[in-house]
Amino acid sequence: MPPEFNKSHAAFTLIELLTVIAVIGLLAAILIPVLSGVRQRANESVAISNMRQIHSALLLKRNESGGRFPAIRNYDWDGPTNVEGELVAAEYPFMQGALAPYLEIVDGEDDTVDEIFRNPVVLANGQPEWLQAPEHTHFRYNVQTAPGSIPLDDGQAIVLFDVVWPDWPEQDFPYQSNGPSMKIVTVGGAVESLSYEEYMQRSGGAESTDSDFFARGWTR
Repeated sequence: MPPEFNKSHAAFTLIELLTVIAVIGLLAAILIPVLSGVRQRANESVAISNMRQIHSALLLKRNESGGRFPAIRNYDWDGPTNVEGELVAAEYPFMQGALAPYLEIVDGEDDTVDEIFRNPVVLANGQPEWLQAPEHTHFRYNVQTAPGSIPLDDGQAIVLFDVVWPDWPEQDFPYQSNGPSMKIVTVGGAVESLSYEEYMQRSGGAESTDSDFFARGWTR
């Protein structure tokens, strides 16, 4: 006769189930922050890579423009200004269109911004909400004031930076892990962090409406 099945060993006891659940909970508590940190670092790496590629394209464009950075727009609603802050022209090319030949991307319209101009850190944060729209670039080209006439030969001059404005709250800045900050790229190719405090100091604070203060010749 076959041996009788011992039902006492057929199922977990309540204590065993609680122990398994506790172990799973402990592992989740350990792994979730780790995975979140890995995802954050991966997004930051992509963002920095995008900025470096845009920087390289700007240098190539400058080499074809007699050593002067080109006059191009960051958005469809703005245009470069002269040294008095007056609008010069809105027909300057959109940044994506101007740099498309150097980035091997499609020369799209203003409402079809290529992924290279998008920051996955901003997309993951979800703020500010309007920047999630597909027509917005997440990086800003510096030379808006007196376009085409500022040589920016100094390797420490800032040529590209994250989209931020002086009246933004701290929580809307792209990077938060070590305090609110943004990324900048110098003419020499260095990618650095600029803290919220330093940005506010340099831009004149929340009362200022000048988000292109870098273009006045300020260097890192």
